[in-house]
Amino acid sequence: EELNERLLEELDYEREAANLQRAAALLQDEPHLCVPTVVPELSSRHVLCMEFVECLRPEQACAEETSQEQRNRWAAALFRFVMLGLLHWRFLHADPNLANFGFCPDGRLVVFDFGCMKNLPDRLAAGYVRLATAVLENNLPRAQVILQEMGVHKLDGGPIPLSMLEDFAAVIRRPFAEDSYRFGSEPNLYRHFQKAALSNFEHSRRITFPQDVIFVDRTLGGHFGNLFRLQAEGRWREWLRTELQLAAAAG
Repeated sequence: EELNERLLEELDYEREAANLQRAAALLQDEPHLCVPTVVPELSSRHVLCMEFVECLRPEQACAEETSQEQRNRWAAALFRFVMLGLLHWRFLHADPNLANFGFCPDGRLVVFDFGCMKNLPDRLAAGYVRLATAVLENNLPRAQVILQEMGVHKLDGGPIPLSMLEDFAAVIRRPFAEDSYRFGSEPNLYRHFQKAALSNFEHSRRITFPQDVIFVDRTLGGHFGNLFRLQAEGRWREWLRTELQLAAAAG
């Protein structure tokens, strides 16, 4: 049902135009993020017309000759964009394909393709704030309870095994364990994630979750890979903690 709803929405360009205009208004105070302006008189349900924005393609942005500083600036903007959508607006751009982003030489990140958007229920967004905080603080028993409250649990209603959380958290926490971290500095990180998935395969078959989680986890996993492609370095732990504190204060 969730996949069907999101895919049908992607075919409605009037809806996407409205999403673009909403995002543009939300981003007006974010100098490193921008979206193309919609041209309403040339748009319809089946045609979406936007301004042309001069920018680099992903393969150019990720090329070896692109400076580390430049890639870091784009990655920081991307991280901020995801945090805004997930934790603050609760209106998430849910298609993490890197081709949906343009990279301006001045450091701005251009966001295209607002067809796949996920409006998050307040309860779920607040749950992600609490869950990320618990994982960041290495309080996995607390994370276990929070997941259960979010509707992520075993088919019989019991909590996800702590051993399973430990396996995945050990991988996910790596970029947030130190003051600064460069994605790609540990080339086997994805292999460790795959190993965790394989070793917990039987547990995963007995887990249920709310349908709203599907596109959130797809987005977060996709952007994890995008930061790898950019080989980005940043103060992810500090930035994440700040975003979580702001979201928690705002309720």
